[in-house]
Amino acid sequence: MTLAHNIFIRNLNAMYLQYSHIHSPTDIADFLTFCQAFYIALHHHHWGEEKFFFPAVEKYTKQPGLMSTNVSQHQAFDAGLEAFNDYVKSVKPEEYDAERFRELLDGFGGVLEAHLREEIGTLLSLERFGWRELKGAWDELERAVIDDMGNKDLVLPVGLGANDTTFEGGIHAWWPPFPFFVPYLVKFWYMRKHRGAWRFCPCDVFGKPRELAFLGEK
Repeated sequence: MTLAHNIFIRNLNAMYLQYSHIHSPTDIADFLTFCQAFYIALHHHHWGEEKFFFPAVEKYTKQPGLMSTNVSQHQAFDAGLEAFNDYVKSVKPEEYDAERFRELLDGFGGVLEAHLREEIGTLLSLERFGWRELKGAWDELERAVIDDMGNKDLVLPVGLGANDTTFEGGIHAWWPPFPFFVPYLVKFWYMRKHRGAWRFCPCDVFGKPRELAFLGEK
């Protein structure tokens, strides 16, 4: 779960660092697509947690309501996240306002980041109930997220584009556990439609970190 959450944090950081350095209509349009992809991926992840993962955890621990704090945390940033999504979906590139974008990002970003960090502690505390059962719940979440994944041309590039395979010396480079050809499939097929949007990703599709493209004057 930490690795999945790191993807969202890296993309959130990429938005904070680049939002004020884009000026041409083409760059702005691509950036807005990147932001929409972030929203869709995050929304899908939390949908899977609430529908599959949290109920599975509460079932095997026999602790109803055990994950209710996590659901409440989702709700705490939901309104801000939806306002952000409404903006990036509807604003025209020539009407993009960096200050307004920052306001909307601040409207959920801090609460989201705190949640992504705090939820890991909650999951680590489940050790007392057994890791095998927790892994089973996680496997159920992964299957559900993959099986129900729509917008693959958005979700896959934005996910792989923030999955730093060098993190902690590369010991997690095996994750996500998919066949070796998937990054190539994403690069040559799923990235095509919105290719310009992935310029804003902090990693390439193979998980290699790279300098952000829009950082302004150095």
